Amino acid sequence: MPTKRHAGLLLLALPLAAGAQESVNAQLDACIREQQRAASVQGAALGALGKLGSALLARRQESREERRQLALSVGGGSTMGLASAWFKAAGSCYEQHPDWIPASQLQRGADYAQAIAETGYRPEMGPLLLLRELRMPAQVRAGESLEIRSAFLLLTPQGDEAEVQIERRLFAIADGKEQALAFTGHARETRVLAPGESLDLARLPIPREVPVGVAYRYEFSVSAAGLPARSLSATVRVE
Repeated sequence: MPTKRHAGLLLLALPLAAGAQESVNAQLDACIREQQRAASVQGAALGALGKLGSALLARRQESREERRQLALSVGGGSTMGLASAWFKAAGSCYEQHPDWIPASQLQRGADYAQAIAETGYRPEMGPLLLLRELRMPAQVRAGESLEIRSAFLLLTPQGDEAEVQIERRLFAIADGKEQALAFTGHARETRVLAPGESLDLARLPIPREVPVGVAYRYEFSVSAAGLPARSLSATVRVE
């Protein structure tokens, strides 16, 4: 049981952790804006060569709708451009600062004995990997962040730990096509997990400039113990 001193230290640490996360978010936000500005300037320069971008080059001051204007210029004004611009910029920022990537939130669910009771698993069946759930809202508003919850089950004959490969993928659906995006978290990781159920929580921010009608598809995939990968996907629509 934690002592009063330890409890006090934990309470002191909570504001520090929250402050650190706020600092990272502020730096990430600034980096994303800078990435979009750079892409906008590059696009304007290319357009100017073709006598298409002189108006963008003449623009010097930020407006209230800076985010939307940057996304429009980066994406060429298309719906897909608006749907993907923020994620492209965020992906570049995460490549430059991998320490900014949010930590994965993988937790334990049902333990080994409970999972065996639920599935009727027997050791002679060999390793068993089941992707049980992928749950997220069907609709979201621009500017909101939604939670994505996944659950998978790993069982081994001797109850041994096993190496598990996890992949999280994101796609934008707009203009009648689908485009892969950078996922705002750890897109791929390898974990050594105890047998039983594992629960994964991911968060997907929806940029403010994304228009109604855009959809995002999230795909969650796991593989382990030489077994084929198991995948589930779900789609959310911006309303």
